[in-house]
Order: sequence, then structure tokens, then C-alpha cells
Amino acid sequence: MNLLPQDQHDLENGSTVTPDSPKGNKRLVSTSEGNWVFKNYNKESDTIQNQDVLFTGIWNFQEYEKPRKEVFNKNNENIDNQEVKANDVLIYKIIYKNTSDRELDVTITDELPEHMDYVNGSTVYDDFANRRLTWRRRLAPEETVEVSFKVRVDQDVDGHILQSSARVSTDLFSLETNRTSNPTALKKYVLPETGGNGTLLYLLGGSIVTVGSAIWLIVRNKLYRKFQ
Repeated sequence: MNLLPQDQHDLENGSTVTPDSPKGNKRLVSTSEGNWVFKNYNKESDTIQNQDVLFTGIWNFQEYEKPRKEVFNKNNENIDNQEVKANDVLIYKIIYKNTSDRELDVTITDELPEHMDYVNGSTVYDDFANRRLTWRRRLAPEETVEVSFKVRVDQDVDGHILQSSARVSTDLFSLETNRTSNPTALKKYVLPETGGNGTLLYLLGGSIVTVGSAIWLIVRNKLYRKFQ
């Protein structure tokens, strides 16, 4: 893309010149990696002294603003990194702002993590298949889109960490949101009752049998010797 302004010709010696803005006054150029933003020229002006003068434009690179994902409880309180439990309803929100230099066809996808079930009717989606929600929007530059939906933590959760992220894709780039995280508590299991004295009684019973056997052997041995 050529953004150089037109050259200035036939300037008198000793005259002061200032550079023109990039062609079309374009100060933002979007690529697949991010934005190039025009800052200024290497000098504000120069004087013609029997030769051409040159101005160098300075462009700064900026990464695209990343989409954001948040998780809330039913009271609309942010609960990222907080513990949740079975049957809790969580609200996920995805926010994305188009910071490019053009209109974009945007596709947002969010795959439900394990141990979470989508709450029917909690969002208007364009597609929902294989536990993956999809939304499609067309955004002008600087326009923001926000989508939200609800999930319910299932009954099988047992100490799992519920992590979730989403992806925003365009024909120019693809960006992933931050990853939310919610730990869950371990289930409490009740051990079956075996009786507190069982082990002692069994050991005691075994000892009685052993002692009785020893006494019987001694008596039997004495009787055997007596009748010899």
C-alpha cells in the first residue's frame, strides 16, 4: 500500500517546506498481525538548500485489542477464580471491539467446558452444535459487540476446575479471549460404619483360640507321657 503524499516540485532555494499527511490522510493501516499507526515525520520542516529534502514517516505497531470474557453469578457479580458448585447458574459475557481500519465480518465461537450445560433460551445464537455456540456480526470500525449466555454446573462436578475461553475470527485475523476459571469443591463421601470395637473383638477372639490350643497341646502331651 502506497501512502506517500505527492512530491513537491519547483521550490525556490531557501524556502521552508513541511511534509504533507499520508495519502488520503490515512493514519491507520490494519494487517493480519495488528495495526500500523502513523505518529509523525522525523522532522516538522526543512529548508531547501540547493538539494532535495526528504521526510521519513514514523509508524508505530499496535496489537489488536483482544476480546474479553467475563463470568458472573445470578446477582451479576464477577466470580472469576471463585468456587462454584453443582446446579449453580453462571453467566458468561464476551466483549469485542473492532479496532481495525475497516468493516469486519466477525464470528464468535464458544465451546462449553465439561460439566456445564447450556441454559436454553439464554442467548440468541446463529448456531449451536457439538456444545459450541456461534454468533455472527458485521462491525464497523470502533464498533463493539457483546454476547452473553447462561450455563448450569452439572451434578457430576467433583473438584474440577471449570475453565472457559472464546474465539473471535475475521477474514483478517483470529483472536482468543482470556480464560476464565472457577474451581469446584470435592464431594464429601461418607464411609460405611463397621463398628468401633470390631477389630479389638476379632483380635481378642483370635488370642483366646490360640491360648486354648496351646493349653490343649500341653495337657495332651502330659497325658501321653503318663500312659507310656
